[in-house]
Amino acid sequence: MFLMPLGDVINQNEVEGQSEERPIFLEGYLAADFAALLKVLYPSSSALVNGLILSKTELVGVLKLATVWGMAEIRSYAIEKLDFECDVGCAERIALAQTHKISSWFKDSIVSIVSGKTELSYEEFQELDSATALRILWAKDQVSPLKEYRQDDKTKYIECEDSALKCNTCRLVPFKDTKCSKCNRKLDKLHLKRVTLRPGVNALSVEALDVFCPLCGRSPFNELPWCAGWIGRHQADYFILQSSRSSAVVEEVFKDELADFRLADV
Repeated sequence: MFLMPLGDVINQNEVEGQSEERPIFLEGYLAADFAALLKVLYPSSSALVNGLILSKTELVGVLKLATVWGMAEIRSYAIEKLDFECDVGCAERIALAQTHKISSWFKDSIVSIVSGKTELSYEEFQELDSATALRILWAKDQVSPLKEYRQDDKTKYIECEDSALKCNTCRLVPFKDTKCSKCNRKLDKLHLKRVTLRPGVNALSVEALDVFCPLCGRSPFNELPWCAGWIGRHQADYFILQSSRSSAVVEEVFKDELADFRLADV
């Protein structure tokens, strides 16, 4: 831009970028964001030795500029740092994902809410725009286990994916990629004899003794199953039944945004 003709300008000092009094003004960008970006592009000797330390605000600024200016490696750096080194709540993650087109944050956060793994407070829901909040609530209603796993007098059993049951204690999935202890075949599906709405949990649950292998018709456990969850190895006497459709429903409801965001991820 400095090589372009100045036209009929008489005083060069009136042209942006020709003096400190008349800097180039970038609408919508903060000097603090640019300073943070420079820290990443040109780290000091101290940062090279001890590692570069940026605050969450600085990393968000770096993410903003890297996304707008097509700096893919810097963008990935900022996302990774925010992911592992900063406390970013679920609602904040969704808002940042919408602003800076981060498909993984957007989908994973919404799936976490829709599946019931994460619950937002009223204040956190207010951080979302109304259209996004309404679609999240609609998707959550569509994957309600009460709708997906209906049982009546004619239903002998309910079939579910192996990943649909989570431990009542640690909320992890204990059966994914496991085998039946009786027939030694892989448990891709499970048959549930009886499910109940457990008081105090506000979710469908199934007793361990009501879980059966769909291939041999017997209990897949030799004893009460053991779960190696985050609180240590423990026995699970009952399981919470969650929907296996959360991811697919979120993909459908938010397909336009996700398609757009994934272009920025390339």
